[in-house]
Amino acid sequence: MIFYLVNIIDGEISDSGFSKEEKIYAKKAEWVSIDELKKMKHICSIKILDELLEKVLERKN
Repeated sequence: MIFYLVNIIDGEISDSGFSKEEKIYAKKAEWVSIDELKKMKHICSIKILDELLEKVLERKN
């Protein structure tokens, strides 16, 4: 699982650069808001999620 903190400007996420195999086996990426992220169940530990959200909130201020 990979997290990115971004400011969305325009456009959509695409799998156009994926190989044929990646398109079959990889899930399409998705942008979600911080609120949506908090509601999701993650395979990562709660500690990692808490640390990520803390960093996000630091950058917003």
